[in-house]
Amino acid sequence: MASVDFKTYVDQACRAAEEFVNVYYTTMDKRRRLLSRLYMGTATLVWNGNAVTGQEALNEFFEMLPSSEFQINVVDCQPVHDEATPSQTTVLVVICGSVKFEGNKQRDFNQNFILTAQASPTNTVWKIASDCFRFQDWASYSDEDMALASRILIFNYRDQHSGKGGTDTCMWLSDLPNI
Repeated sequence: MASVDFKTYVDQACRAAEEFVNVYYTTMDKRRRLLSRLYMGTATLVWNGNAVTGQEALNEFFEMLPSSEFQINVVDCQPVHDEATPSQTTVLVVICGSVKFEGNKQRDFNQNFILTAQASPTNTVWKIASDCFRFQDWASYSDEDMALASRILIFNYRDQHSGKGGTDTCMWLSDLPNI
């Protein structure tokens, strides 16, 4: 990333993420049989903690899911630094939204993608190297649990960014009942 300024990479990441999100969720909802083509041959999907690897297994997994209606609420992205993925243009895309699978209630979800640019003789195609999907069941936690989680996360963030030290702790909301 040394030869091009960081803003250029951020702009590229944003354009790629916006286009990708439109293609991915339209394909998921309307042409799911084609969805595995968006993945690299060695890609891994982790769906609520269950790993699926390879295009054939991904295709089988997607075909078994009920029909869906995804609604995207937030898209965030950033380029992955060249030191982490040498000589490979890579983008992290983070999605928050809701989905209704046929026969099920609407649920909130988070999904994270690592996309890599695959150059061909005529253009560049973004492929999914890694995909992590997780339902977010906020309703199962009490107001007290959510307030505590907010205080802990804000406290850790404040300490890490104020020069007081702090920890690089990652706390999952699923850990709350054990606090």
